[in-house]
Amino acid sequence: MKFFDVRFPKDVKTITLFLVLAVILAYGAYNTAGTALHTTIPIVSVVSDSMKHDEKTGSSYYEYLITKFSYTRTFIDTWPLKNGFVRGDLLTVTGANTSTLDVGDVIVYNLKNSESIDCDRFEKALKEQGIDKVVHRIIRKFTENGEIYFMTKGDHNFQMDPCRIQNKEIEGKAIFKLPLVGYLKLIPAKIFGAI
Repeated sequence: MKFFDVRFPKDVKTITLFLVLAVILAYGAYNTAGTALHTTIPIVSVVSDSMKHDEKTGSSYYEYLITKFSYTRTFIDTWPLKNGFVRGDLLTVTGANTSTLDVGDVIVYNLKNSESIDCDRFEKALKEQGIDKVVHRIIRKFTENGEIYFMTKGDHNFQMDPCRIQNKEIEGKAIFKLPLVGYLKLIPAKIFGAI
């Protein structure tokens, strides 16, 4: 008794057609998701462990935030994606702007348009690692000269990021994670040198 009777096409033309259709469908699904979520990057593969929660989380995360900003652990535990994420996770991203973002939100930002002088070394270090987008948590929101700024930090990092993030640098807000599914993108990217 057969449960599945799968027959694979043997000619190159049919295989090529299926591959082209798969790429077109994937591209269409990605763009449709982007339109529905109001962002140009509806999904992001996590490429570092800067948001990982492990035995260091107490000192790098809770102690830092309690000491530096006087946040309570109860307040911190209400934040979205409170257990962080790791390399290989896939994040769903929605569009966001400064008026809808708050302390605790996880944002995706790009430093390409940054005017902050504090960011030069940080941006250079990221580029050397092949990273063009940062996915970190907002730990401070403030206004200066009528402009809203954010300070961010990776939960696993011992220091906050040196850049003041502006609305024009924000590409979206992470709202959901799929554990390890991002490896579907990371493995081919690593093989072909994109990361």
